[in-house]
Amino acid sequence: MIRYCKICEKNNEFDIHTYPCSPENMEALKFENIFVCTNCQFGFAAPQKTQEELDVFYKTGEYWEQTVTENYVQKEHERNQSRLRVEKVSNYLPQKNINVLDIGAGHGYIAEWLSKNPNLKINNYSFIEPDNQNAEIISSKQYEFNVSRILNINHVNEQYDLIFVNHVLEHVADPTEFLNRTSLVLSDGGIAYYEVPNQDWMFKDNVFPHTLFLSEKSLRALAEKNKVKTLNCNAFGRSRKKINNKRTVTDILWSSLFKISIIFKMRVLTQYLDEIYWQYTSINGDGIWLSWMFRK
Repeated sequence: MIRYCKICEKNNEFDIHTYPCSPENMEALKFENIFVCTNCQFGFAAPQKTQEELDVFYKTGEYWEQTVTENYVQKEHERNQSRLRVEKVSNYLPQKNINVLDIGAGHGYIAEWLSKNPNLKINNYSFIEPDNQNAEIISSKQYEFNVSRILNINHVNEQYDLIFVNHVLEHVADPTEFLNRTSLVLSDGGIAYYEVPNQDWMFKDNVFPHTLFLSEKSLRALAEKNKVKTLNCNAFGRSRKKINNKRTVTDILWSSLFKISIIFKMRVLTQYLDEIYWQYTSINGDGIWLSWMFRK
């Protein structure tokens, strides 16, 4: 029995939706429904899983092998998104001696763009990445700043001036507990940058293995509950209404040009095509992603 919403704690009324999932993923965690709070729009998958159950799932490698499609096109998306994430936060921070924590570092593109940003002088870059292969690649890169891997958020004892949490929050069991842990290691005056899908159950045929579903309203409610100061919280990117439409001639042309620009290493053209198509810099109430930046 679900007694109340974990975020607003004021409501026990939920809209219930079928969990969108492809048949091959059905057995892995066996989610059936999504409960969405009628007050703050926070959604969660049910039956609910503990963080320990989720940790076991991710450690098996099943997520990385069967769910994440890694190819050169997807990697360029990740690289370009990371560039713009770094640009978004750079104006909110001092220029020198910055300590950075990157939670869910992926291929390490945040570190790459931090090293190239002329407005930031990084002292230490720490990262959490469960994929050992990716972690080894990140650790092997040579930068002017120190690079170190941390196995788990509970192993973090330092204070960080900048914390990135990109597409991680939708994979955890308890948003409040995770945010509290992040806030504990955020320095006074530091910035935390979160990025999550914008209610992706509304426009995707398969949201597996997402456990939480956020909106701008639910993120602001989470900030209020955890007593952090929101600097900005916006939906951005392509409209959710367009995602499930059939591919148009424009989509096919963009995809072809994008692949060609990657193959021939036309990096400036690649960035331009990706940014225009996915509208990374466009604040759009119906956008497919949410960015949330806050201080303690």
